[in-house]
Amino acid sequence: MIPDSTRNVFSDSAKLSLPKRQHELILPLLLEFLERNKSQVGQVLLDFDRKPWKPDDMRHLESIILTTCCDKRTVCDFLRVLRKAAQFWSVRERCIVNLPRIPVEPPRTRNPFCSSLATRSRQYNAWKLQLQKWLLGLNSVTDAHDGT
Repeated sequence: MIPDSTRNVFSDSAKLSLPKRQHELILPLLLEFLERNKSQVGQVLLDFDRKPWKPDDMRHLESIILTTCCDKRTVCDFLRVLRKAAQFWSVRERCIVNLPRIPVEPPRTRNPFCSSLATRSRQYNAWKLQLQKWLLGLNSVTDAHDGT
C-alpha cells in the first residue's frame, strides 16, 4: 500500500512534470511494480524509508526492471519516470544520489559502402558523361559569347 504522505514523491505527480502518457499509463504500472518488487530506491521514493539509496541499490533496481519488463518501451518508460522521481527527491532532500541510467539505442546510419561496386561504377560513369555534356555546353556558350 502506497502511503499518502507528502514526503512520497508520487503523491503529487504534477511536481514530476510527466507527459500525459507517462502520467496516465506508465505511473500506475510503475507504482504497482515498485510495490511488488521491494527495493531501497522504491522504499525511499514511496516514503517507507528516509535513508538515501546507494549506487548499488539503483543498479539493482535497474537490473530488476530490465529482467522483469517484457519490452524495451516499457523499460525505457519506467526508467524515465523513475529518473524524474529520483531527481525530484534528490533536489528536495538536497542529497546527491545515483539516478537511473536510461538505455538509448544509438542511431543507425546507412553504410555508404553497402551498395554493389557495379552499381556505383555505372553511377560514376553516368555522372561523368553528364558533367562532360555540361562542360561542352558551357564551353560552346562562352565561345559564342566571345565571338560576338
